[in-house]
Amino acid sequence: MFPILRLFEFTRRLSNLARFSARLRSTCPASQDFQTNLAGPLGRRRPPAQLIFDRPAAQVATLLLAASTVVGGVDFLRADEAKFQGAAEPSTQAQDFGEGVRESDWQTPAQEQASFHLPPGFEINLFAAEMDIAKPLNMAWDPQGRLWITSTVEYPYPVRDGREPRDQILILEDTNQDGQADKTTVFADKLNIPMGLLPVPGGVICFDIPNLYLLRDTDGDGRADDRKLILGPFDTTRDTHGMINALRRGEDGWIYACHGFNNHSQVTAADGSSIKLMSGNTFRFREDGSRVEQYTSGQVNPFGMTSDEWGNWYTADCHSKPLTALLPGACYESFGRPHDGMGFAPDMMQHLHGSTAISGLMYYQGTAFPPAYRQRFYSGNVMTSRINANELVWQGATATARELPDFLTCDDPWFRPVDIQMGPDGALYVADFYNKIIGHYEVPLTHPGRDRDSGRIWRISYAQNQPATVPPLATATRLSDIDVQLTSVNPMRRRAAVETWLQASSNDAGSEELNRLFAGNWEASLRSTLEDRQGAQLKRISGLEILWRSGRLSAEQLVALLEQQLQSDSGASAFLTARLLHLTTELPRNQKRIAVLPRIQTVARALLLQANTPHLQRAAALSLGSTSQHPEDVLRLLELASQVRVSDPALSHTARLAARNLLSRPAIVRTLSDQLLGDESTVSQPPHQSATMLSEFVGILPGLASGEAAKTLLQYAISPRNTDSAITQQALDLGLQHITTINLADLLAAIDRLSSTSHLEPDQHLEQAKLFGQLSAVYLQHGHATLPDELDAYLDALLNQLCGELSESLQANGPSLAWLGSPTWPPQERPAADGQLSPLRSSFVLGEAYTGAIRTEPFACPSVLEFWIAGHNGTPSEPDQKLNRVRLRQAGTEEILMQAFPPRSDTAQKTTWDLTPWAGSEVYVELVDQDAAGAFAWIAVGRFSEPSLEFSSTTQQVAAINQLFELGQYTDAQSKSARAWPPRLLQLELGEQQRVQLMGAMLVGAKLPLPAKLAKQALALGRTDLIQSSLLDSAGVGQDALLQLARELYASAAGPEQKKLTEAFLVSVEGCELLVTLANQGAIHAGSFRGQAGLLPAKLAQQDRDALEQLIAAAEKTSTDEDLAAKRLATIDWSQADTAVGKQLFTQHCAICHQLGGEGKLIGPQLDGAVVRGRDRLAEDILEPNRNVDVAFRLTSLLLESDTVMSGLVKERADGRLDVTRQDGQIVTLTVEEVAERRDTDKSLMPANMADILSDAQLASLLRYLTEFKPH
Repeated sequence: MFPILRLFEFTRRLSNLARFSARLRSTCPASQDFQTNLAGPLGRRRPPAQLIFDRPAAQVATLLLAASTVVGGVDFLRADEAKFQGAAEPSTQAQDFGEGVRESDWQTPAQEQASFHLPPGFEINLFAAEMDIAKPLNMAWDPQGRLWITSTVEYPYPVRDGREPRDQILILEDTNQDGQADKTTVFADKLNIPMGLLPVPGGVICFDIPNLYLLRDTDGDGRADDRKLILGPFDTTRDTHGMINALRRGEDGWIYACHGFNNHSQVTAADGSSIKLMSGNTFRFREDGSRVEQYTSGQVNPFGMTSDEWGNWYTADCHSKPLTALLPGACYESFGRPHDGMGFAPDMMQHLHGSTAISGLMYYQGTAFPPAYRQRFYSGNVMTSRINANELVWQGATATARELPDFLTCDDPWFRPVDIQMGPDGALYVADFYNKIIGHYEVPLTHPGRDRDSGRIWRISYAQNQPATVPPLATATRLSDIDVQLTSVNPMRRRAAVETWLQASSNDAGSEELNRLFAGNWEASLRSTLEDRQGAQLKRISGLEILWRSGRLSAEQLVALLEQQLQSDSGASAFLTARLLHLTTELPRNQKRIAVLPRIQTVARALLLQANTPHLQRAAALSLGSTSQHPEDVLRLLELASQVRVSDPALSHTARLAARNLLSRPAIVRTLSDQLLGDESTVSQPPHQSATMLSEFVGILPGLASGEAAKTLLQYAISPRNTDSAITQQALDLGLQHITTINLADLLAAIDRLSSTSHLEPDQHLEQAKLFGQLSAVYLQHGHATLPDELDAYLDALLNQLCGELSESLQANGPSLAWLGSPTWPPQERPAADGQLSPLRSSFVLGEAYTGAIRTEPFACPSVLEFWIAGHNGTPSEPDQKLNRVRLRQAGTEEILMQAFPPRSDTAQKTTWDLTPWAGSEVYVELVDQDAAGAFAWIAVGRFSEPSLEFSSTTQQVAAINQLFELGQYTDAQSKSARAWPPRLLQLELGEQQRVQLMGAMLVGAKLPLPAKLAKQALALGRTDLIQSSLLDSAGVGQDALLQLARELYASAAGPEQKKLTEAFLVSVEGCELLVTLANQGAIHAGSFRGQAGLLPAKLAQQDRDALEQLIAAAEKTSTDEDLAAKRLATIDWSQADTAVGKQLFTQHCAICHQLGGEGKLIGPQLDGAVVRGRDRLAEDILEPNRNVDVAFRLTSLLLESDTVMSGLVKERADGRLDVTRQDGQIVTLTVEEVAERRDTDKSLMPANMADILSDAQLASLLRYLTEFKPH
């Protein structure tokens, strides 16, 4: 690309570097690394020409581009080559790309080709298409320059019924070098959705449900005739669209791969090594299946993998971030799964490319593209039918992605780029899963519109760089050219040369030919190249890989090379040094390795200190984490992590992961615990340094699954030196995981410490009760029938204290009204116009972007009500939006009787309402925050003239007591206080809500689940008048009384509420029996059984079981409105749509499971791509969530050992426990032993009653907010 004379002209102009150093540094960030390398460790400067030729051509091009802007008279690049220009926007409307089923017609390959848009100078040609291939999934090149693909017609349903599968592995060849495949070979057929593949000598390693196989051609006819199991079986029962994909050969000899969405696989290699992959993960394995290791955990559905110049790996992903920079051993965010105790690894990017469907990834390192298009990530976006582009930007050793304009767009919405590979010719090859449907949970898998035959491979090249005749793709495989190809900047040619050399050296004939070409001894020649400090770095890197993978590089030789690199100018060959450090982590664990450990550690420690080479610091940290056993190295790593935590988060996290590896040895934990947690007077470090090391040390402990770590962390957490409640919580969590080896007194001390951090005393008691309940539940799960004396005494003391305080509070202040709604609005001290400072119920404490409402239980309306109000309704300079307000409503009719708005001031003002017309009637107060803005968007209300509306400790006291009473359900013997207090408490002057809340908890604790359920449902329906204290007398309450109570509840409930009642009663034997009786009496609407299919209690009588199953089946057959969404949309007045209201509704109903713009929980799918899906499709998802439910988001029905039923989205933890996310967003953790049976349903986790909850105006507002959302 750059004539040699121009290079020399450039290097001549660099002779006076100081003259323009500052300008070059400010113009091109990449030049900082360039200038760093001008001087070695001893300050020796290298001639600029040597510097240029020591670097990869792509980096030289970047420097030339930068220098041309500051060195006069050097005009190397045309404008269209110097700046990244994106493709033109497609002519197709944006909403068309949001359709789950594209409405456009099928296009021929020629028609599709004409619909592509690329930057100036680029062109796209068809390499292969249907008739020769079906639907491509993954691609891979072999050393002969042939493109291997996995081709499917079965996808997305695997063959499971005994039929013969029809999928294939194909080899595509361009024999006449015209840029189009002219020879297709079926290497293997009768495969079942094959996905990832990697050509190896004699055949290919591929995934074919459910295993990774080696398919070999043993007779030379070009077709596989031998199949060997490498690894498996992998789970494919939950999903088939991710599975094992993107097989990549690492320079260390491992094969790296992605494990796709939702499946839970546990596989074991030949040596006994085993991994457990929960949904998205990456792993690596040996070519012969002898060993397997997990590489990273987390992500949702990684599909596509690539590497950079340093050998770092990256994946494409959906529903998390489009690109992820992988750190070995790190954990990444996934759907609702916890991190590994170390926190999630840093994100590489925040932008999402307008979609959550990203497939295929390539980091371009060649020179066939102009400089502005090199060192860029190209990823396929199958939802928007584009190829996205990102620039790799380094922040130290932290890779970040800067969003660039899209590289390719397409007018044809059927274009689905699922894989992207760079070819040996420097072009990009794109696998196009051409289809009108790509989604899974959006569109049924059985939809007849899914195309199964059309597939294309496209070749994208830069036209000005193409010679008249395309060079043979197999050049790298000719042994006579192999030496040259080892230095190629095209990684595919270099890879072909390495693989060819390795294959040749593995047999006598090939070794002879190599010896003939390389001075009689190819091994000595490569070793000489590797040791030549002045040699080309790429050739040295290639030589290192060949010697390592062929087993011709001993531990002694590896360390000698590493020492040589440290002594020489390491900056000039940092890429090689990084690889040498990586290989130290791969040395076999035997005596031979132990002999060189001190020398490896010496080099790693030295490089750990070189802040000007952060990539080498990162490699050195990993080396120390793998090779050292010295506590001092933990401190070195933690010091580095602390120093760069903000400036270089990936390096910091890597150092912490390396420290965790060392701390996996209990002896090192004990040594550092004594050193850092001992008497402060004995610590040798300066106080500030000691505190930093201590903080970093305890921050690692939650990531260690060991009892020693739990003890140490708990010891620190309850010590006076700890002031961080988050650490105390982590210590308690870790201690509970190792409860059998932990001192219970330390756990109780942690509970006291955590609860004492609450602001108000009643909050302290509530937190204390919650934590004690958690501790007791875990203790009882470990096979104990009752609490030990130590815990029982603590429970007695706490319950006595709480009940006594509640009694005193009620006697002194009378009952208080309960405020309903979640979350509650905490008190906040606010000044008032009369000079007083008083606590007001404030939405400000929840964040100004918060939206929501709380209300009181009904009370008798006074003739006058006074209160104080502060807050805002938008920026003071703008008109009052009147979104925040306080209302008085009539109970029953919900009529708004009075309302007031905040004074648009931080100082509270007094408001007085004359309520004479309604005095004595039942009313309630409602506080509303509907302003989602980030400032001037809150309301605070308090100092009510009605004392029962004011803050009272009784609310938290009752909640805390409830927590403690409910512990009775877990144990055979309630505490003495739990037996003694109920009669006394119920004689107190409690509010109706609080009385029934206490009743419900007492019933749970007394093991009276049906009366407890009835009490809870009465609360929800506002029929607290039905709940009497006689329910506590299990002997005095007969079945007839309970039946009458249930009948009254159903009579008070509308259709949606009846459905909730039915769902609540189906979980227990007693509830099921009650439902059968009520149904026989005609007290239940038949529709309340619709959607209730699932497990029933095991001990339910067969007669009742049959009756309920018949009721449920009959309800499912009743007609439902299949066009509900369409009919609702047809009548909506879109002028009522308000995005501010839509954001409130999202926060209230959606954010408990969905994330949008980084807000909300990542339990269900992200909604960031909703903007391209359209209102019709989103309305269907909201109003009819059970119509099309992806298996990953279906409810699972669990029958517990207690013979009760629980439903929710089940996620398995690495330790075997189950996290069950219920439909209210709450997560319940169960042990495997607590579950007797589980059954998958076809119901969505999303509530099915949104059609009843949302008015037309609210639905319009929510849809407008989702479809018009713009990330900040």
